Amino acid sequence: MSADEIVTASGVRLEPATAADRAAIVALQHDAYDANRHILGVEPMPLQADYDAIFAAHETWVVRAERDGAIAAVLFLEVRPNDVLIWSIAPDPASQGRGYGKALLEAAEIRACAGPVLRASLYRREAG
Repeated sequence: MSADEIVTASGVRLEPATAADRAAIVALQHDAYDANRHILGVEPMPLQADYDAIFAAHETWVVRAERDGAIAAVLFLEVRPNDVLIWSIAPDPASQGRGYGKALLEAAEIRACAGPVLRASLYRREAG
């Protein structure tokens, strides 16, 4: 892994997001999490986010579609003293089934192991 890319074992390449990617990333987040509001019965955290604050405080990695360079998936990571928190994993719904979700999880693990932390954490919904 270098500071400018992460490549997973399956060959999925992630690169840091740029300021020019912000609008597309926010739109993808909304597309990806929209269906979850009906499943969870509450507004998912990524739909409530202040994205100016999220972009400022998190590493943002994207997967670009080979055909046109559009963002196919996005990964937000918060590097903390004791771990790397996976804040959001969001494949574009149009890209589902291509293994991007699994690749984003793997990329988070690669990123966590690249520094002194060696641990990735994530939010999960409590059953019940």
